[in-house]
Amino acid sequence: SQFLPYYIDNEVEIVRVELKSVLKDIISIRARKVRNGKIHYRVVDEHSNDSDEKGFKCHQKDTVVPLTFGELINLMDSVESETYIGENWCGVTNVHRDTNWDIIYDEAEPEDLLDFVQVTSVFYPQIQEWYEDEAKDWVKEKHTERKDITSKSEHAEEQATSKNYKQPETCEAFERLMKRSKKVPHPGTVRVTIFTNPRK
Repeated sequence: SQFLPYYIDNEVEIVRVELKSVLKDIISIRARKVRNGKIHYRVVDEHSNDSDEKGFKCHQKDTVVPLTFGELINLMDSVESETYIGENWCGVTNVHRDTNWDIIYDEAEPEDLLDFVQVTSVFYPQIQEWYEDEAKDWVKEKHTERKDITSKSEHAEEQATSKNYKQPETCEAFERLMKRSKKVPHPGTVRVTIFTNPRK
């Protein structure tokens, strides 16, 4: 937290999102009263600039009265990162599970990321349980997705076996071409191959 941007005058942290990443990243949702009497919100992390509008984009930047619990959830789930340009980066919880799941998919279980994101708040204490339930739903969803992918793969294998698919012609053509070569590349090796003249 020592690397988070400094607080602006009259600003407080209303929610903290902590990631169990290598660098223990933290995302801070903050609020402050501005001159027109409204409450202004911003989201920052250790990579954000100290200036007010850098790093994350909030769709609801101001309110006249404090956010209701539902409004806060909507703000957090719709926030966009201006750091990861070109990526589908939305929200501050499941997006981090998804990103890490793509990396560890082949060697882990969804449960390994169950508590990867932890959300706490002094002002909205019920938010912790809310996002713990979200994490459990995410785990169930990933198990279902993995089961569907495995099922489709097994079905394709069965179909291919039962219909006795012949080798594609493109593979046969490549095989014939390789037989005319003086040197056949060893699997996994890239080398220049000299072909004989087919007319000889």
